[in-house]
Amino acid sequence: MSRAPRILASWRRAPSLSVQKGSQTARHTCHPEVPLGNCFLPVYKASPLTVTRLWAERLDQVIIHVGALSLKESQELAQHAAEIGADGIAVIAPFFLKPWTKDILINFLKEVAAAAPALPFYYYHIPALTGVKIRAEELLDGILDKIPTFQGLKFSDTDLLDFGQCVDQNRQQQFAFLFGVDEQLLSALVMGATGAVGSTYNYLGKKTNQMLEAFEQKDFSLALNYQFCIQRFINFVVKLENSKLKVSKNQRTLPLGTTNFPFLHREDCLSRRTLNY
Repeated sequence: MSRAPRILASWRRAPSLSVQKGSQTARHTCHPEVPLGNCFLPVYKASPLTVTRLWAERLDQVIIHVGALSLKESQELAQHAAEIGADGIAVIAPFFLKPWTKDILINFLKEVAAAAPALPFYYYHIPALTGVKIRAEELLDGILDKIPTFQGLKFSDTDLLDFGQCVDQNRQQQFAFLFGVDEQLLSALVMGATGAVGSTYNYLGKKTNQMLEAFEQKDFSLALNYQFCIQRFINFVVKLENSKLKVSKNQRTLPLGTTNFPFLHREDCLSRRTLNY
């Protein structure tokens, strides 16, 4: 790995996460009603269509998450992404009626990718939330034969054995391996991550970029200190549940209002701590 991936998360400009390696940049844009940088399912279909169109007009490169419980809805969202000029689409596994084998999951992803055949396709691997336990390493085996537009995955799991094997077994494929567990990013860089997508980079982008610079300069002790600093903050806000994401971004990014139920609003607890980072 010749160059560490650059994470850009400008809180003054847009609710998006940029991941850059070398001269290539990819942004993950999300519905403002869910945590920025980590888009899951849109709350209202009409609203994310409007939001994604607006951000696609403002950003240089945009990857839009189009996952949904309904295959038809995912296909419609993928088609919309293509129509507005997105640079790629990402999809999570359906998690109500779950695919229980690799082939079933790939067939679902294949149908979504086919709805936008000109767009690069990324798989969003987040088993803790989807409940789909199919290993990413297994999924990647032969995936280009089924999905020719497949470009890589966002790996949001703590299983570094699975992540490491994804990298090791696909060295010839030039896939993008984007890591999504912010508090373990340094470990993923050692394993071969080519970039990162995460919620905390919207307000911890400076600390993360400092960690990446230290890693690139092979100052691993300094990089570890930055990772520990990031972990201390994440450890604090995790105890306050998901209200942490909007509160932190209200302090450092755009005014998004309070969190939606079932999450609690904890602005008073977070305001001072967030601003110190």
